[in-house]
Amino acid sequence: SQLEEELRLVERMEKQQKATSATAKSQKKVRILMEGAFDLMHYGHVNAFRLGRSLGHELVVGVNSTETITRCKGPPVMTDLERTSMVRACRFVDEVIEGIPYVMTQSYLEDLMEKHRIDYVVHGDDPVIVDGKDVYAHVKQMGRYRSIPRTEGVSTTETPKLLQGHQAAPRFMKTSSILTSFRGSGMMTCEPKKLGKDDKIVYIDGDWDMFNAKHIRILTEAKALGDFLIVGVHNDQLVAEKTKSHGNFPIMDLHERVLSVMGCKHVGDVLLDAPWTIGRDVISTLNLDIVVRGTRYIDDGDNEDIQRYKVPQEMKIFRTIDATNPSLTASSCSPVHDIIKRIQENRARFQARFRKKKAKEDAYYENKHSQLESSLRNDES
Repeated sequence: SQLEEELRLVERMEKQQKATSATAKSQKKVRILMEGAFDLMHYGHVNAFRLGRSLGHELVVGVNSTETITRCKGPPVMTDLERTSMVRACRFVDEVIEGIPYVMTQSYLEDLMEKHRIDYVVHGDDPVIVDGKDVYAHVKQMGRYRSIPRTEGVSTTETPKLLQGHQAAPRFMKTSSILTSFRGSGMMTCEPKKLGKDDKIVYIDGDWDMFNAKHIRILTEAKALGDFLIVGVHNDQLVAEKTKSHGNFPIMDLHERVLSVMGCKHVGDVLLDAPWTIGRDVISTLNLDIVVRGTRYIDDGDNEDIQRYKVPQEMKIFRTIDATNPSLTASSCSPVHDIIKRIQENRARFQARFRKKKAKEDAYYENKHSQLESSLRNDES
């Protein structure tokens, strides 16, 4: 029968997968190196790590030091510790090397590759030119360089525009396959922990706008309370309504915020368009064991929390963590406000740096797209 045929097909596919897995384990693991500043890290960086790791088995990421970044193009917004913790928390990253110089000499890169058993160096398909020279020229000559497409529509150069409420360029397209890939499933070997029958399920929600190191701390503490972490992400309208007295929020839209959260290794699953009030229906549907106080980014937060967490408190499953406890933090606002303050305090310097980088990116994309159009015209003729 057709059902029997389908069952046999599934059985054959499972046998093939087991055989492929056994072969992969017996082979040497291919180690990939990517490096960069990763300042104001966003889902474009996460997507780059996802693509880079897909070219091998293990991804090693080098994070440039603040000292060398400052010397070459001015100080980054985020500290060494913040940038490193963001990279380390990404589900696609296996190993992190701290303090990589912003410009690596040939001998330094060779020593680095030997010390960390690197097989290939991977970077975006935009050229990396310093003092008129290709930084990766030597690695390319060795045949140990691979490129990946840049994630168009997202860049740290767009941040000043977004902070001022300006419309940015068209964003990265989101599809179900992209969402699945960011969760770590599919062809990736770094699949997230699957939910077990006896696992304690933890839930926390928030805006998660401009996902940053403080968010990582929050999710790390929340995950430590159980076995499986579900993260609720509020929609744009709700965030705008709750933060209207603070400015033009959210800076990133719902899908961008979801992708950033999904890229975090502590997250088991994400609830899109999460409800503000956590009622019995949410707790029952998600089978929650613990509800954690989420990120605070509203006025009159204490009064709101009384109603918002009333049911979890009645059920005695409500918990607080240090990272979101208003009595232990300097402000009840979302971590994004701290980033905005840093940028505003150094607005002139950051804007000049972003304009310079934006000009390079625009030139690169214009050249890339003109070459594509020329190629299509030649094919047609």
